[in-house]
Amino acid sequence: MSRPLPPFMQLQHLVRVELRDALTDLDLTPVQSTVLHLIAATPGISSAELARRTHVTPQTMHKIVAELGRRDLLELSPRPGHGRILGAALTEAGRTLLDKADVIARGIEDRMIADLDDDQREQLTDLLQRCITAMGVNE
Repeated sequence: MSRPLPPFMQLQHLVRVELRDALTDLDLTPVQSTVLHLIAATPGISSAELARRTHVTPQTMHKIVAELGRRDLLELSPRPGHGRILGAALTEAGRTLLDKADVIARGIEDRMIADLDDDQREQLTDLLQRCITAMGVNE
């Protein structure tokens, strides 16, 4: 007997597919978008830190960072006092692309919550934040 996915998993899948398809127009993947967000929030973050925070291997992150650098979306520079460790920072092109990706993501979110009133939206935001906190994410 097959069982349907729980609603949270259904929603997660639908949002991921929507975001993946929508970001294609920007030649960006959801993981690349996440990397750009992390760099914007934490300038100077290393590739190793990015790999840990996005749950990909260091080798995969190296490829992602190299591709984003090749596209002039980020730049790497030595981190003071850390020897050979390089820190990433967004370029102007990276910030511009991230702004466009955010507009796309907000559009998906707006469509998702369109049938909720203001109180329901506030409650949903609060509940999701509590879930994030419960999962141990301190961002």
